[in-house]
Amino acid sequence: MMRPMSTLTALPRAIRAGTTVEFDLDPTILPDYPASAYTLKAILAGRSVLSVTAGKTGDTHNVAFTAAETAPLLAGRYQWLFRVTEDATGKKYDVDGGFVEILLNLETAAPGDAQSANEKLLADLDAILLKRAANDLRAVQVHGRMTQFNSFEELARFRNRVYAAVLRERRGGRHQVDVVRFGNP
Repeated sequence: MMRPMSTLTALPRAIRAGTTVEFDLDPTILPDYPASAYTLKAILAGRSVLSVTAGKTGDTHNVAFTAAETAPLLAGRYQWLFRVTEDATGKKYDVDGGFVEILLNLETAAPGDAQSANEKLLADLDAILLKRAANDLRAVQVHGRMTQFNSFEELARFRNRVYAAVLRERRGGRHQVDVVRFGNP
């Protein structure tokens, strides 16, 4: 995702809202639907919707999502679709599709927007643990919800479960397995 977007020949797997995405679909990619005979529309649909009509250079479809067009897209998983319309007849065909991840527009993000719910909860629990260690609190309020813990250890165990959930999120849902060997190698 760090390379210039103009070198792309397909829709990337992830797009950051507020960036320009350009790619060319040449005749080797859509051999049955050349730009000289078909008009291509690229559609993104998820928490927001974006639809653009591709430009044409010979038989190549030139797809461009401008920064202004992607800026209002809300982060999340989107379906994408390439729909062509035959210029001579007006017939429409869905020719390719899949899923793309729209990433948060960091330029317009508010504090905390880039954190998951578990990361926010973990920060709150760490603050509560510090207060509890000093004051021996029994009931705490987390995200507007009152929770009762019978002991400091119980609160610490809950915090560790949330921490494990945060680590899984950061690893893309995967658990990390550490290999431990006893004895001689």
